[in-house]
This record gives sequence, structure tokens and C-alpha cells, in this order.
Amino acid sequence: MTTDPYEQCGLLGNPFVAEPAQPWTEPGWADRTPAEPPAPGQGLLIQFIGVKGAGKSTTLNRFRSRSPGPHRYVPPGPGRWRPLPVAPLVYWDELDRSPAGLRWAGWRRAARIRATVVAGTHVDLAAEATRAGLRVQTIELPLISVAELTTWAEARLAGARRSPAGAGATWLLPPADAARIAAEVGASWRRAADLMHIWVADEVARRTRALEAGRGEEGPYRR
Repeated sequence: MTTDPYEQCGLLGNPFVAEPAQPWTEPGWADRTPAEPPAPGQGLLIQFIGVKGAGKSTTLNRFRSRSPGPHRYVPPGPGRWRPLPVAPLVYWDELDRSPAGLRWAGWRRAARIRATVVAGTHVDLAAEATRAGLRVQTIELPLISVAELTTWAEARLAGARRSPAGAGATWLLPPADAARIAAEVGASWRRAADLMHIWVADEVARRTRALEAGRGEEGPYRR
């Protein structure tokens, strides 16, 4: 008989330990952005605005997997001074970190070749792009709803279920916990994963104590 507490509770491990390399491919992922990447050569900025962890980089990477183009991630620190690449379809991530002068040079070059720029940013850069001659489409990444959080969390939990399932096989996120976590995370899926990791760890500890005490409890929902 296994002594691993997660296996005793019906899981292969905590499914929220790390983010998937391609989160948009996992069951339950809530995709609230355009399904298809934009066409090149449109003279257009598509800017995704959101807090850290809201899905900006995920969206850009998903588009790039279908429609490749040069990509520039703007890091904090000295690396932000590198010029922005320009091409008929180009991806600029964390664009608001780039110094204003480099952004202006990038906008002007993009406008001259009628590029399509897909950008992730924390702040609205529409005025800059418009002055340079680009059209702008803005998509603000919204707050995570209770329903989206529940669907995503339970799909990931289902993917971590072990076979045979063990004593704590039923894993459903109670509505009260889903509402609490959704209220805390705002628009950040990264924060949602952190809080779900804590929730699973606490629930495994509680179920393990119950099993050791001989009560056989399985949490808010019984099998």
C-alpha cells in the first residue's frame, strides 16, 4: 500500500506544481482571446492588456505556434534597451518595458511596411501606435470568473487522478472555495495556479489526517 499522501488521496501529485509549457492545450483552459492569429501586413497593432499572469504571453505564444514571426520579449533591466524587431507579422511581449524612444522607432518602422504587431502590455499604448500611423485593436484580458476557474481547476485535477483511484478519489472544487479563490486572483491565472496548489495541499493533508483517524472522509463531496 502506498504511503504517499497524494496517492492515498487519489492523485498522482499536486497538479498545480508547475504551469504547462502550452497551457492553451490543456483540458479546461479558458481561452478568451481570438482563436486565430491575425494576418500579416495589416498596418495594425493588436494589443493585449492585462495584469501579470493574465495570459498575455500565452496568447502571443499560441499565435506564434500557428503563424510564426519574429518575437521580442522585453525583460526588465538593461536588456530592455535592445531595438524591437519589425516584420510583416511581429510579436512584442511586455512592450511597456521598452523605452519610449525605442517604441517610437518600432512603431514608425512597422507603419512604413504596414506590419501587423501583436503586443502584450500592462498599459494602453494605442495613442503611440496611432500617432505613428497604425490602426489599433485593444483586447483587455478580463477577470477570471468562478465558472472558468472551476472548469479549469477540475479538469486539471481530473488529469492528475491516479488509477486505481485510492480512498480520496473524488476531487471537486467546492463553490465557496472557488468563489474565494476567484475573488483573490482577479485576472491572473498564475495566481490562480498558486492558490489552487495551496488548496490541494491543504485538502490532501486534511484527508490524510481523516484517513489515519479511521473516519474515511473525502472532503466536501463524498464518493
